[in-house]
Amino acid sequence: MKSFVILMSFVLSLASFKAQAISAEEAFANTVDKIIDDKNGKFYQEQDVPLDKIDPLRFKKLVSLAESQTDTWWDTILEGDYLLSQEPLRLQELLAIRDLKGKLVAFKMDYSVKAWDIANCDVDLEALDKAEVSEYDQMLSECRVGNIMGSSFVSPNLQLVMRNYDETEDFSD
Repeated sequence: MKSFVILMSFVLSLASFKAQAISAEEAFANTVDKIIDDKNGKFYQEQDVPLDKIDPLRFKKLVSLAESQTDTWWDTILEGDYLLSQEPLRLQELLAIRDLKGKLVAFKMDYSVKAWDIANCDVDLEALDKAEVSEYDQMLSECRVGNIMGSSFVSPNLQLVMRNYDETEDFSD
């Protein structure tokens, strides 16, 4: 009987932990909504974080979070006339977002991956599919080259990430 009570205590504590995790996600989502709604900067201030000053482990974690966000691109921008390169994602900008008391509430990161606009060029997609990555530039030389840009918010502890639905993916030269 005592082991059953211990087991039930453990199960209940796990359920409580899961509820707290969901609450953290919901709280972060609410914060992101407020940041996006604060177009005039009345409640939140942005501060540029120089990318070359970020600790290497934190930088690697941010890139990993950004890469996880690009998974949605297959259901959004990449359903159009764009082809993504195999080059690594680049972190373009990182902003620290603080409330008016100076408390860090989130980071906003912008990132990009090299891509081609294949809408107005002659591309043999079957041949491209069989080609080596090193041949892409030559095979796509007639296509407009640029970057697919994305943006996400990250919690201060780098544990939660949320797509910036106010600045959806876009292709730019």
